[in-house]
Amino acid sequence: LDGLRWVACLHIVVLHMYKNWEGRLADFREWGQTWVQFFFLLSGFVLAMSEMAKPLDAPQPSLIMYVYRRLKGVYPAYLLSIFLHLAMFPDLTPFEWRALLPNLVLMQTWFPQCAMNSPHKSTCVQQVVNPPAWYLSDLFSYWFIV
Repeated sequence: LDGLRWVACLHIVVLHMYKNWEGRLADFREWGQTWVQFFFLLSGFVLAMSEMAKPLDAPQPSLIMYVYRRLKGVYPAYLLSIFLHLAMFPDLTPFEWRALLPNLVLMQTWFPQCAMNSPHKSTCVQQVVNPPAWYLSDLFSYWFIV
Protein backbone atom coordinates (compact mmCIF):
# COMPACT_ATOMS: atom_id res chain seq x y z
CA LEU A 1 0.00 0.00 0.00
CA ASP A 2 2.88 2.36 0.67
CA GLY A 3 4.04 1.89 -2.92
CA LEU A 4 0.64 2.98 -4.22
CA ARG A 5 0.66 5.99 -1.90
CA TRP A 6 4.14 6.84 -3.19
CA VAL A 7 2.93 6.75 -6.81
CA ALA A 8 -0.07 8.91 -5.96
CA CYS A 9 2.09 11.35 -4.00
CA LEU A 10 4.61 11.59 -6.83
CA HIS A 11 1.85 12.34 -9.31
CA ILE A 12 0.44 15.05 -7.03
CA VAL A 13 3.85 16.69 -6.58
CA VAL A 14 4.54 16.64 -10.32
CA LEU A 15 1.04 17.95 -10.98
CA HIS A 16 1.69 20.96 -8.74
CA MET A 17 5.13 21.60 -10.21
CA TYR A 18 4.14 21.44 -13.88
CA LYS A 19 0.71 23.00 -14.27
CA ASN A 20 1.01 23.82 -17.98
CA TRP A 21 1.63 20.41 -19.49
CA GLU A 22 1.12 19.94 -23.20
CA GLY A 23 0.87 16.99 -25.55
CA ARG A 24 0.78 13.48 -24.16
CA LEU A 25 1.58 14.67 -20.65
CA ALA A 26 -1.63 16.73 -20.64
CA ASP A 27 -3.59 13.46 -20.68
CA PHE A 28 -1.63 12.30 -17.64
CA ARG A 29 -2.43 15.59 -15.88
CA GLU A 30 -6.17 15.06 -16.37
CA TRP A 31 -5.97 12.24 -13.83
CA GLY A 32 -4.66 14.61 -11.16
CA GLN A 33 -7.87 14.92 -9.16
CA THR A 34 -8.28 11.15 -9.16
CA TRP A 35 -4.79 10.68 -7.71
CA VAL A 36 -5.46 13.27 -4.99
CA GLN A 37 -8.64 11.51 -3.91
CA PHE A 38 -6.95 8.12 -4.12
CA PHE A 39 -4.08 9.39 -1.94
CA PHE A 40 -6.49 10.74 0.70
CA LEU A 41 -8.55 7.56 0.70
CA LEU A 42 -5.54 5.25 0.89
CA SER A 43 -3.83 7.38 3.57
CA GLY A 44 -6.98 7.30 5.69
CA PHE A 45 -7.18 3.54 5.28
CA VAL A 46 -3.51 3.04 6.24
CA LEU A 47 -3.90 5.34 9.26
CA ALA A 48 -7.04 3.51 10.40
CA MET A 49 -5.41 0.11 9.96
CA SER A 50 -2.35 1.15 11.97
CA GLU A 51 -4.58 2.42 14.79
CA MET A 52 -6.74 -0.73 14.71
CA ALA A 53 -3.65 -2.97 14.87
CA LYS A 54 -2.78 -1.62 18.31
CA PRO A 55 -3.97 -3.69 21.27
CA LEU A 56 -7.04 -2.29 23.01
CA ASP A 57 -5.26 -2.19 26.35
CA ALA A 58 -2.23 -0.32 24.94
CA PRO A 59 -1.63 3.02 26.68
CA GLN A 60 -2.98 5.96 24.70
CA PRO A 61 -0.69 8.95 24.23
CA SER A 62 -1.88 12.34 25.38
CA LEU A 63 -3.28 14.68 22.75
CA ILE A 64 -0.11 16.77 22.81
CA MET A 65 2.13 13.71 22.34
CA TYR A 66 -0.08 12.38 19.53
CA VAL A 67 0.04 15.68 17.63
CA TYR A 68 3.77 16.04 18.35
CA ARG A 69 4.51 12.60 16.87
CA ARG A 70 2.51 13.41 13.76
CA LEU A 71 4.11 16.84 13.33
CA LYS A 72 7.60 15.45 13.82
CA GLY A 73 7.37 13.70 10.47
CA VAL A 74 5.97 16.50 8.32
CA TYR A 75 6.72 19.86 9.92
CA PRO A 76 10.49 20.07 9.20
CA ALA A 77 9.93 19.59 5.45
CA TYR A 78 7.01 22.00 5.56
CA LEU A 79 9.12 24.64 7.29
CA LEU A 80 11.86 24.12 4.71
CA SER A 81 9.32 24.72 1.94
CA ILE A 82 8.32 28.03 3.54
CA PHE A 83 11.93 29.17 3.91
CA LEU A 84 12.69 28.16 0.31
CA HIS A 85 9.68 30.16 -0.84
CA LEU A 86 10.88 33.20 1.11
CA ALA A 87 14.38 32.82 -0.35
CA MET A 88 13.04 32.55 -3.89
CA PHE A 89 10.39 35.29 -3.56
CA PRO A 90 11.60 37.76 -0.91
CA ASP A 91 9.46 40.70 -2.12
CA LEU A 92 6.24 39.88 -0.30
CA THR A 93 3.29 42.26 -0.19
CA PRO A 94 1.96 43.37 3.22
CA PHE A 95 -0.88 40.85 2.83
CA GLU A 96 1.60 38.06 2.15
CA TRP A 97 3.61 38.99 5.25
CA ARG A 98 0.40 38.84 7.33
CA ALA A 99 -0.40 35.47 5.74
CA LEU A 100 2.97 34.12 6.81
CA LEU A 101 2.06 33.62 10.49
CA PRO A 102 -1.01 31.41 9.89
CA ASN A 103 1.07 29.42 7.41
CA LEU A 104 3.90 28.95 9.92
CA VAL A 105 1.57 27.53 12.57
CA LEU A 106 -0.47 25.41 10.10
CA MET A 107 -3.66 27.42 10.53
CA GLN A 108 -3.95 28.89 7.05
CA THR A 109 -7.26 27.13 6.35
CA TRP A 110 -8.72 27.59 9.83
CA PHE A 111 -9.34 31.32 9.49
CA PRO A 112 -9.56 32.11 5.78
CA GLN A 113 -8.56 35.64 4.81
CA CYS A 114 -8.52 36.89 1.25
CA ALA A 115 -7.32 40.05 -0.48
CA MET A 116 -8.60 41.34 -3.80
CA ASN A 117 -5.76 41.71 -6.30
CA SER A 118 -8.03 42.94 -9.05
CA PRO A 119 -11.80 43.16 -9.56
CA HIS A 120 -11.98 39.50 -10.57
CA LYS A 121 -9.07 37.86 -8.74
CA SER A 122 -8.44 37.33 -5.07
CA THR A 123 -5.65 35.67 -3.15
CA CYS A 124 -6.36 33.81 0.07
CA VAL A 125 -4.04 33.09 2.98
CA GLN A 126 -3.77 29.39 2.17
CA GLN A 127 -2.68 30.22 -1.40
CA VAL A 128 0.19 32.57 -0.57
CA VAL A 129 3.23 30.78 0.83
CA ASN A 130 2.82 27.13 -0.14
CA PRO A 131 -0.58 26.53 -1.79
CA PRO A 132 -0.51 22.70 -1.71
CA ALA A 133 0.05 22.84 2.07
CA TRP A 134 -3.64 23.54 2.70
CA TYR A 135 -3.78 19.79 3.20
CA LEU A 136 -1.37 19.92 6.15
CA SER A 137 -3.43 22.65 7.78
CA ASP A 138 -6.56 20.54 7.51
CA LEU A 139 -4.69 17.44 8.64
CA PHE A 140 -3.41 19.34 11.66
CA SER A 141 -7.00 20.10 12.72
CA TYR A 142 -7.97 16.45 12.08
CA TRP A 143 -5.29 15.30 14.53
CA PHE A 144 -6.96 17.35 17.26
CA ILE A 145 -10.36 15.83 16.45
CA VAL A 146 -9.09 12.24 16.45
